[in-house]
Amino acid sequence: MQGNYAFEYAVVVPVYRGRQTLLPLVQRLFAFFEARRLNCQLIFVDDCGPDNSWQTLLEIKRLWPTTVTLVKLARNAGQHAATLCGFTFAQSRYLLTLDEDLQHPPEEIEKLIATRQAGNYQLVYGIYATPGHNRLRNLASGCFNRFITAAVPNLCPGFTSFRLIETNMAKQAANLQVPYPFVDGLLARLNAPTGGCPINHQPETTARNSAYNWRKLAKHAWGIVAGFTNVPQITLVACALLLLFLWQLQMYLPASIVVVGGGATGTLGAACLFMLPGKHAKTLQTICRVEEVV
Repeated sequence: MQGNYAFEYAVVVPVYRGRQTLLPLVQRLFAFFEARRLNCQLIFVDDCGPDNSWQTLLEIKRLWPTTVTLVKLARNAGQHAATLCGFTFAQSRYLLTLDEDLQHPPEEIEKLIATRQAGNYQLVYGIYATPGHNRLRNLASGCFNRFITAAVPNLCPGFTSFRLIETNMAKQAANLQVPYPFVDGLLARLNAPTGGCPINHQPETTARNSAYNWRKLAKHAWGIVAGFTNVPQITLVACALLLLFLWQLQMYLPASIVVVGGGATGTLGAACLFMLPGKHAKTLQTICRVEEVV
């Protein structure tokens, strides 16, 4: 413990479909921190997923009552909004974020800590040496990330959801008003010293499908571009259509051939473009409402 902080580190994990992986994730996190004699707080934000992860989280809370904080949202708000919500409950000097599915090995946290100490950074990203997704998803994500990195000022190349952040900075980001909740765009706006280090990204080991279907990906991409860049609107439409195409390939092509732009698929794709976020600034409290804290 240092200064007025209750913990040296807090780990924020947004939870959507984590029933199978949450307990082993918690065990590995505590094993990592205990082996290094570091105290930590684990913050889980339940984002109203379909597999009743909340009951698993309540059992975890029963096993570790003093170091686990549970936050249940009233409705699904998305990974980035849930992560920002978790920031507000941290009682630590530093904060870490990672996914629920064990594709971010907790043991890789050591690389983030070492990079922060070596460069005196306020923000450190774990950058995937080899992304653990299928080829088409890697292609779609890679194209989009390169475009966004070029378009959003101060955004770290290769940004991921595996991060180490000074908690004061994370809370500043959570307090910013934006049209769309994009954690990395908010952190980039603060323009703090930022570093990155290569980390292992594990392949998916469960039967889980991605929580991002093609419509959600298009909405997410549009929200980022519309809210954090000055890209002309015609370019936004082109990017959204390209993302729809790439995502449909990776979601459906292994099972059947999908023609983009025809029939019901084309109708849904066109309708999707009119259901995307606008540019009106919102607070975190209006984006996600907390139902319960345990």
